[in-house]
Amino acid sequence: MKTILIAVLFLLSACTRVVEKPVQVPVEVKVPVRESCVSELPVAPVYETTVLKADDGLCKKVDALLIERKQREIYTQKLEATLKGCTLAK
Repeated sequence: MKTILIAVLFLLSACTRVVEKPVQVPVEVKVPVRESCVSELPVAPVYETTVLKADDGLCKKVDALLIERKQREIYTQKLEATLKGCTLAK
């Protein structure tokens, strides 16, 4: 009987034990973030064929197509230069 009483007292004393909570410490982690190398993109031109009318003459339409081709080439060159600047910055 005495041993049962001692065992019960040990069990009850185990329940009163204070458990310390783990301390959470903030950790600073440095992660590289990609940064845009382009501040602004070239502005797309207003192409000549967008202002053509259906009843415009054939010569005017051909001229507009030739002008648009040149505009597109210039715009493409600007975009490629911007892209090249990004790849060289690495």
